[in-house]
Amino acid sequence: MPDVDEIVTGRRREGAFAGVMTFMRKLLQSAVVFAVGPILDASGLVRNVKIQPRARVVNTAVTIMLVGSLGLMIFGFIVSLRFKLNRDTHTVLMDEIERFKKQPGTQPTPENRAIVEDLTGWKYEELWGKGKVMKFAAWMPVALALLWLALPLARRKNCATWKGSIAVSSRSSRAMARCFRELATARERSGRRRVQRVSRDGAARGRRR
Repeated sequence: MPDVDEIVTGRRREGAFAGVMTFMRKLLQSAVVFAVGPILDASGLVRNVKIQPRARVVNTAVTIMLVGSLGLMIFGFIVSLRFKLNRDTHTVLMDEIERFKKQPGTQPTPENRAIVEDLTGWKYEELWGKGKVMKFAAWMPVALALLWLALPLARRKNCATWKGSIAVSSRSSRAMARCFRELATARERSGRRRVQRVSRDGAARGRRR
C-alpha cells in the first residue's frame, strides 16, 4: 500500500499507514469490548445466573463466530480479490516509480499504464501528486482542526448519542463517563428484573407441580 500511495502522491508515508492501522485496530477493539454486553443481553442471557440454558449459549457463540469473525474474514477476502497486486504488478509499479523519479515527462508502455491505473484507480496523468487527491489532502489538516474544535462544543442530548463517540476533551470525557455509568446502571436494573421474573416463573411452576 505505501508503494501504491507513493505513485499517487509522490510521497513515502509508511508511518502514516502504520499509525492509521494501529488507530483503527484500537478503535475496533474498543467497539467490540463495548458491544459484548449489549449482544449478550440481546441474546437472552440472564445476569448473575451461573447456569444458563445450553441452547441459548451455544446459539449466541455460533452467531458471534459466524456473523462476526467469519463474516469479516469473508468480506476482507472478497475485497482483496479486487486489488490485483501480485509480484508481477508490483514490479511494474516499482519500475514506474523509478521512472517518475529519474525520467519525468516520459511516457510508459500501454501495458504499464493499464496496470498502474488499475492498481491506483486514477488516470495516469493525475499520478505523482498531479491529481485532485493532493488538493484534498492539503485541506485535511484544516478539516481535522475544525473537527477537533467542534466536537467538544456538542452538548449531550441523551446517553444513546454518545455510545460511538470519541472523547476529545476532558469535558466530553466526563460526560461520556457519566453516560456509560447510567447505561451500566440501567442494564444492571434490567438484569435484576429479568432474574426476578425467572425466579417467579420457576416458583410458579414448582407450585403447579
